[in-house]
Amino acid sequence: MSNMRIRNMFFLVTTLAVMFLLGCGSSSDSKQPNLEATVEARVDEQLISTPVEASVDEEFAMEHFQQGFDFSASGDYQNAIASYTKAIEMKADYFDAYINRASAYDGLGQYEKAIDDYTKAIQLDPDYSDTYFNRGNTYGQLGQYDKVIGDYTKGIELKPDNANAYLGRGFAYGAIEQYDKVIDDFTKAIELAPDYSDAYYYRAPVYLILGQYESVIDDYTNVIELNPDYSDAYFYRGSAYLLLEQYDKVIDDFTKAIELDPDYADAYLGRGFAYYYLDNYEKALENCEYALELIPKHPDATAFRKQLLEEHPELKS
Repeated sequence: MSNMRIRNMFFLVTTLAVMFLLGCGSSSDSKQPNLEATVEARVDEQLISTPVEASVDEEFAMEHFQQGFDFSASGDYQNAIASYTKAIEMKADYFDAYINRASAYDGLGQYEKAIDDYTKAIQLDPDYSDTYFNRGNTYGQLGQYDKVIGDYTKGIELKPDNANAYLGRGFAYGAIEQYDKVIDDFTKAIELAPDYSDAYYYRAPVYLILGQYESVIDDYTNVIELNPDYSDAYFYRGSAYLLLEQYDKVIDDFTKAIELDPDYADAYLGRGFAYYYLDNYEKALENCEYALELIPKHPDATAFRKQLLEEHPELKS
């Protein structure tokens, strides 16, 4: 078989790797700063600490804030923004209202307004790390990755034991192709949280881009140990074994991925590649056709089937 087929699989996995670095991929559990939980905690704290002799404006501000919070929780961001704005009008230094209004602007895709509110919140409380992380995430929506890195770096200075923050900054470095720094940040996240499966999961495709296939395998093996029912981890580890021409291990991993997800077309296709290299052309065709049953116009499966039948016309019978 030509090297074209290996390159196609490499292109497939590398493309997915880049998507992951841009935050498009997702593993079994997301590990980003939880704004709503953070704000809710601060609300509780503020309600408890508010003096009994609070001014009337402050009391009304808190009522509007709570209304905004309820609107946000139901996804009604327009009314949430209106309520938070009223709270801010009554209490100009209302930190939590700026934070929550920023989140609502994020929900509507109004990122510049969100950044303005996060910036105001930072002016009010420059030592609260999550505000930098959240503003950094919003800069990421605008593709301003240098600013993402700047905000995450400041957040890390304030909270250096935050593994999530290193992961978030690593994504930003990946977006500008500074892969050595991605590895450094994801590795730091793992040092801080050795069971952090996302950090292994996202570091693996960076090693793939760098051609460090053994490290790819090690990281996906760690993911599997932490999440043994995660089909993608078997698929991606199998893809790395394919690049290393360890075809029996390819078959084992793709077979496990299929057991966990019987509709995994690319796993059937990858297993077909492995059977081809082991000269088992009938099995190769069988797996290719399984992939085409699941995705009838799968371009790689279509090309692979055509190549198989051209090289081995006896399979047509």
